[in-house]
Amino acid sequence: MGNSNFTFKNATAIILILTCGTLCSQSNTKSNYRLGLGVGTHLSGNSHGTMYNASVSLYNGKNHFSIGPCFQKCKKEICGAGFRYMRMLTGQESFNSEKINPEIEDKRIQLFVFSYVQYLNSANLSKGAIRLEEKGIQKQNDETIDFSNYQLSTIDIFGGLGLNRKINQKLVWSNSIGFGTYYHLNYVNGMYADRISPVLMLSTALRFNYIRG
Repeated sequence: MGNSNFTFKNATAIILILTCGTLCSQSNTKSNYRLGLGVGTHLSGNSHGTMYNASVSLYNGKNHFSIGPCFQKCKKEICGAGFRYMRMLTGQESFNSEKINPEIEDKRIQLFVFSYVQYLNSANLSKGAIRLEEKGIQKQNDETIDFSNYQLSTIDIFGGLGLNRKINQKLVWSNSIGFGTYYHLNYVNGMYADRISPVLMLSTALRFNYIRG
């Protein structure tokens, strides 16, 4: 298990470094794209509880792509990664020229739709999920499982709506609600949580969207 976690962390780090380099390269070669950074948190019904995330992003005023690692609230290490795509429906901006129109860029509210894919590797259960599993699993299985240390690998896929509130020309506060599903890869039959189930996701984040490439 230790070697598996080490390999996953190294692979995640390499992917993030390569992605960041690619985004920077694109930002430098396309004047209508800008590089961004962000931090946020999200919660869904996948039994893992609150997740924190950091991201690097590419934004052209209409389309926003971001990727970054996920950190579980109860752990102090990377346990996964996520990719998000957002499409602005209102408050779209134009970065096509070197001279940006401040009136266009200063639109304060943006409505958007988004899709999000997340992979968690050997993540712990949340405290609430642990309590539910400890009550239910013993009735259906002869073996005893220590759910406080049990780890699940999970894939999440979501889509939904959100609202950006521009604090200033560079800092954006983003809130969204999504609907989707999760799938536990190493599932134990008889668990209270289903292996696959539709769930709701709530998220909030702060982003610096306008770092010039």
